[in-house]
Amino acid sequence: MRFNDQITLVSTPEKAQDAAGAWHAGKPTKALLYCNPRTVGSYAWATAVDAGLRADAEVEVRTQEYEALGSPQLAFYHGVECDVEKVSVKGDMTRLQLGRHVRNGE
Repeated sequence: MRFNDQITLVSTPEKAQDAAGAWHAGKPTKALLYCNPRTVGSYAWATAVDAGLRADAEVEVRTQEYEALGSPQLAFYHGVECDVEKVSVKGDMTRLQLGRHVRNGE
């Protein structure tokens, strides 16, 4: 299968405890994956809004590559920071519904 676009997914590792017992947050890792953009239909958009989610974009990536990252919840798509709102797995392809990342004043 041919891919027409790219997406950067950011995975945040869980906190780890060192030998002295102190907790340390892991550093986020970025991975560039190839993807295919998909159309967000009016029904999918309305369903997302009814559920309190956003549906600004939808892309399809390989399931194996996505799961190897630990199912990240943050992405950069066309230079825009997005949250992964919904994940649909269909065989070897995973569809990600992206919504623009909303900040809380930071």
